[in-house]
Amino acid sequence: MSDFIPPLFKRFGKGLTDQLKEQFEYKKYIKVKSSTSNGVALETTGEALKSGDYSGNVKATYKQKDIGTFEAELNTTGSTAYSVKADKLTKGLTVKISGDEKPAGKLEVDFAQEFYSTSLGVDVSKDTTSVDGAGVIGFDGLSVGGAVKYDATAQSVSDYNAGVEYTQSDFTATVKTTNQADKVQTSFLQKVNGDLTFGGLFSYDIVSGKRVLTVGGTYKVNDDNTAKLKTDSDGIVSSVLETRLRKSSAKVLLSAEHNLRNQTTVPEKFGLGLIFGDD
Repeated sequence: MSDFIPPLFKRFGKGLTDQLKEQFEYKKYIKVKSSTSNGVALETTGEALKSGDYSGNVKATYKQKDIGTFEAELNTTGSTAYSVKADKLTKGLTVKISGDEKPAGKLEVDFAQEFYSTSLGVDVSKDTTSVDGAGVIGFDGLSVGGAVKYDATAQSVSDYNAGVEYTQSDFTATVKTTNQADKVQTSFLQKVNGDLTFGGLFSYDIVSGKRVLTVGGTYKVNDDNTAKLKTDSDGIVSSVLETRLRKSSAKVLLSAEHNLRNQTTVPEKFGLGLIFGDD
């Protein structure tokens, strides 16, 4: 594999993480996506809370061809968030500044070229300031890297980890540590064909000895229907069905979570999402 650019360390295993987390949301919401004439993408969401109340937020995204992406979000609770991501400055360089009303802010600088990638982050909040850095070297699909996080307020190293990832066009395998190398995660993600993607994650806690195996997959039934399923060794089975209504841009998402140890067919968690507008 020529001209191989290794992934950033924070993206080791991200494909499988997204596979096992995205859309597995057990909430009731309506989302409307639209765009203005000047290219601002708007996403408005209303959610029914367990307390019986409702919440909502509006997110605006603008992509500037010479700089990058500007994003702002406002929630009915009064919380706000913003980010500016500049990824058009030079090849391989991404600079992102984000923050919220707490106040808190973060600066992230990522740089990736052939055979290596590196990142640096500075996270500032009301109570603490931390700095994290990571580096990866790679060749022909194989990447090796590590990361360290330093708490400037406590003047101590708060986290450190390492990992290895092997990537091919249809397969990715990852071994990495988390939580100050107290946990080891081994995962793989395989694109079986154009319709089926399958993966698994084995997590081992060195301190407690706890082991958890999670497997899951996504299957594209047809152009309008996609099904996702995952299960773990704790007996939790989760499923998602995404259906696009014919001749419209509307989608319906149904999600459910069952605990097989309870020996009941009634899901413990259930979610319903209605999405209007194209992605």
